Amino acid sequence: MKIKRADFNSILFGILLIIPFFIPTYLEYKFSWFSKITNILLIIDYIVILICYIKNGKIYNQKFFFFYLSFFILLGIITILKNGDLTSFIMTTSKYIMMFLLYNYCIVKYKNNFLKSNLIYFTILLLINLVTIILYPKGLYVNAAEAWANWFLGYKNAFILFIIPAILISHYLDIINNKKITTHTIFIIIISLLTTLLIDSSTGIVGIGILLLGILFSKQISKIKIFNFRNILVIYLILFFVIIIFRMQDIFSVVIEDILHRDLNFTNRIYIWDTALKYIKESFIFGYGFETSAIRVIKFNYLQAVTCHNQLLDLLYQGGIVGVTLLSGALIELNKNIKNIKNSRIKILSLVALSTYFIMMLSEYYSFNNYIFIFAIILNLSSITEERSEKNGTTKSINNNTSI
Repeated sequence: MKIKRADFNSILFGILLIIPFFIPTYLEYKFSWFSKITNILLIIDYIVILICYIKNGKIYNQKFFFFYLSFFILLGIITILKNGDLTSFIMTTSKYIMMFLLYNYCIVKYKNNFLKSNLIYFTILLLINLVTIILYPKGLYVNAAEAWANWFLGYKNAFILFIIPAILISHYLDIINNKKITTHTIFIIIISLLTTLLIDSSTGIVGIGILLLGILFSKQISKIKIFNFRNILVIYLILFFVIIIFRMQDIFSVVIEDILHRDLNFTNRIYIWDTALKYIKESFIFGYGFETSAIRVIKFNYLQAVTCHNQLLDLLYQGGIVGVTLLSGALIELNKNIKNIKNSRIKILSLVALSTYFIMMLSEYYSFNNYIFIFAIILNLSSITEERSEKNGTTKSINNNTSI
C-alpha cells in the first residue's frame, strides 16, 4: 500500500479519529490512564464531526440515518419508562451515532485516505494481537470477572470483528485501484488465518472462510442472480426460526460437530435463548430498553448472559418489534445503496461481508460499533467508485467482472 507524502497528514489524522472507537481491550483493562486519553480523542471527534456537518450543511444518507437515529430515540424513551440507566444509555448510544456520522462524512469527503487510515490501524492491531498470542498462548491476561483467557484485543471471539474489516477494506482498496489482490491484503489474510487457527475460534473460522470464498470466487458468485441483500436477510430469518425458535440444529450437526468441533447446545446458548424468548413475549411491542450487562446477568441468572447471543433476539429484547421495524427501514435503505454499486466485484464483496456478519449474528450479538462503520462504508461505496472512474476518464475498468 503506497502512501503519498501529501496524503500522510490526512491519513494520520484519520487514524487519530477512529482510535476511540476501536480500543484494544488489554490497554483498557491494564492501564486506567489510557481511557482518559481515548476520552479526550472522543471529545475531539465530537467537535470535528460537529464542525464538519455545520460546514457541510447536510447529512449524507439521510433516510438511513433517520431510521438509525429513530431506533435510539425509541430506545431512550423505553429506557426512561422502564426506569433504566439513562446515563449509561446516553454515553453508549451517542458513541454509536457519532461513529456513523464520522464514517458517513469521511468516506464521502476523504475516500481512499480514510479507508487507508482504517486499514493501517487495523493492521497494527491485528499484528500486535498475533504477537501476544504467539508469546502467551494461554492468554496475555485473565479477565477477573469472567475467568477467560484474553489477549491484546480481548477474548478470542472478538478477533473476527477486527479481521473482517481489515480484509474487507484492504480488498476494497485493491479493487478501487484496479488491482487483483495486493501483498498487503495477502499479509492481512495470513495474519488473520494464523490468529484464528492458533486460538481455535469457530466464529473466526466461519467468518474468514466465507469472506475468502467471496474474494476468490467473486466472478462466479456475481453470476448467481439470487445472491442479493434481500435474500441474505431471508436466509438469516429462516435460520433464525430453524435454530433459535424450532431448535432443529441437528440438521447442521456435520458442520457444527464434525467441522467446527462444537456441541449442538451452542455452548449453553439455548438456556439464554429460552430466557430471552420468555422476556420478549412479555414485552413484545417495545422491549425493555437499554440495560447494562450487570442487570442482564441478574435478570437471566447466568454469568454469560451479558447479551442474548443472537442479534435479532437482542434487538427484540431491547426495542421490541417497533425497534426492529425501524432498523428494518435502515436495512432497506442499505439495500438500495448496494443496488447502486456498479462495480460487480465491490458489490459481491460487500454482500459476502454482510453475509458473514449475519451468519455470525445467529449465535452472537454485536453492538452497533462493531458493524455500523461497515454499513457507512458500504452506503458510500458507489460515490467512491464513480469518482474513481471519472478520474480515469472511463467506467470500463471500474465496472469489470474480473475475478482474482
